[in-house]
Amino acid sequence: MQERSRRPSSNPRAVSLDMQDRLVAARKQHPRWGPLKLRAWLVERHPQISFPSVSGIGAVLRRRGMTAARKPRRGAAVSATICAPFADCEHPNDVWCMDFKGWFHTHDSVKCYPFTLIDALSRMLLRCEALTEPNGDFVRHILDSAFREYGLPKRLRSDGGPPFFSAASPASLSKLGVWLLRLAG
Repeated sequence: MQERSRRPSSNPRAVSLDMQDRLVAARKQHPRWGPLKLRAWLVERHPQISFPSVSGIGAVLRRRGMTAARKPRRGAAVSATICAPFADCEHPNDVWCMDFKGWFHTHDSVKCYPFTLIDALSRMLLRCEALTEPNGDFVRHILDSAFREYGLPKRLRSDGGPPFFSAASPASLSKLGVWLLRLAG
C-alpha cells in the first residue's frame, strides 16, 4: 500500500493551453490593458469563442508572469500598528473614551444626543445612552453607573467639547470635569 495523491487527474473547467496562449498574445499586443479590457476586446473581435471570466484571465496572466504587483494607493488607510493612538493601553480599564456622536431627530421630532463610553483596549461599548441634551449632569449619572459596574479607569479621553470642558471657567473645567478630578484625587 502506497499513499496516492487525492488531486484530480484533470479539471474540466481549466483554461486550455491554447486559450492561455491566445490570452498571452492579446496581452502582448496591449501590455497596459487589464483582464477586464482584454476580455471585452477579445469577445468583440471573436464573438464565436467562449473566453474565460475576467478573474480567470487575471489568473492566467499572473501564472504567466504578465502582471506586476500593484503599488499601494495614495491616501490608503494607515495600519493601526503604525499610528496607534492607544499604544499606552495594555489592560482593560487603562483608558476609556467618551463622546457625543452628534444628534438626530427621533420619530416624534425630539432631538437625541447619543453618548458613548468605550474601553480603548477591548473596544467594548460600556455605555450608549440617548440623551435629550448634552448635559454634564446626565453624563455624570452615566459615568457614575459605569464606574460602579467596572471600576475607575486610569484615564478618560474626550474630545474636549461641552460638557467635558468649559471655556468660561478657570482652567477650562466644567462641573463634570471638577467632579472627575475629585474622583481621581
